[in-house]
Amino acid sequence: MELHENNRFRWILSFFIIILFWILLGSSFINIYSSISLLFDKNKNFINTELYNYIGSNIPFLCMWLGFYFSFKYINNIKLSKLSNSSNNFKFNRFYKILLFSIFYFILIIVIGELINLYNFEYIKNKAIERAIFIPFALILTPLQVIAEEILFRAIILKIIIKKYSLLRYKRNTLFLSIILSIFLGLLFIVPHLFNPELNTYFLGAILYYFIFGSLATFSILVTNGLEMAIAIHLANNFIITFFCTYENSALTSVPLFIKTNENPISSYYEAFCLFLLFILLAIKNKKIIKEYLFGEKKI
Repeated sequence: MELHENNRFRWILSFFIIILFWILLGSSFINIYSSISLLFDKNKNFINTELYNYIGSNIPFLCMWLGFYFSFKYINNIKLSKLSNSSNNFKFNRFYKILLFSIFYFILIIVIGELINLYNFEYIKNKAIERAIFIPFALILTPLQVIAEEILFRAIILKIIIKKYSLLRYKRNTLFLSIILSIFLGLLFIVPHLFNPELNTYFLGAILYYFIFGSLATFSILVTNGLEMAIAIHLANNFIITFFCTYENSALTSVPLFIKTNENPISSYYEAFCLFLLFILLAIKNKKIIKEYLFGEKKI
């Protein structure tokens, strides 16, 4: 497969085409999905179940994948693996290690939050059958949704701005350029989440959480030259909400074991700080990579 050189116009065109697939085609398929469900259930007994809502909320992301296929094949002629890591194949070993560590970390901070009375755990009863049916769908659709967001809001935008992730390496102002770019994408990541229902409960805390993740995930991509860390932490976060513990007014439909109730407003800032701390811990773990990124010999 012959790969085109990185072309900013092609990536801008791809970005808007994918947005159209996501929003317009996604909305059309949601309407079709709702209409078909009504034909099968005229009494509307099941259309408000978690699984129905979960599938419906993921239809736009499946349409986004159609946009990826069209754009990568017919506009950029590039393999998905080449986009996820600009020089090598996706590093699954790094991805799985960060994913497992992040899952246990998120569980730990939730438990600590309950112990210090930031919220209370409430077991979700009488949902065993719904949960058993829900799990296989969530195991497939949650990664697709997460990876789609990471490709659209980080990988493609970075392709528009810079030719390669590695182009910022080894420059005198590497850190400054990386921080500016990370802040920009962090602010941009807030935009598609502005209509999430949790913002009605704790607006500033939720905005801070999205900004921290968006900016630090971008920085991790620049430093590691790949999407592994960003996807792993994003997926761990969504897995926790989907399978372990959700919260009231969550944008993610799920059937987890617990729900957080009686939340203290401080809890959103607590979780934003813990997210920031997670990236710090992973930075310490990968300090050699960061040092090489900032001070290594010029190789580009």
